[in-house]
Amino acid sequence: MAVETQDKVIALVGKCPVDDAERLFTALEAHPDCMVDLSKMTSLHTAVLQVLMARTPRCGAAPEDPELAWIKPLLTLEPTLENA
Repeated sequence: MAVETQDKVIALVGKCPVDDAERLFTALEAHPDCMVDLSKMTSLHTAVLQVLMARTPRCGAAPEDPELAWIKPLLTLEPTLENA
């Protein structure tokens, strides 16, 4: 499972397949004030992207993977996860 919830952070880790879209949506519904950490995400299904775009969560970190740099303009990035 690529969706991990700890404290006030929802982290997407590794590959995020279509099944993670529902997990992410559920986590965001249950914890609407959580910040989302995408720094360790290596790929994502478009369904996961749709959840991120529809729910517009605060994101503390964009993906570190240069292949996913295109996602940065689509996110609401916060300066750091320490404020979460």
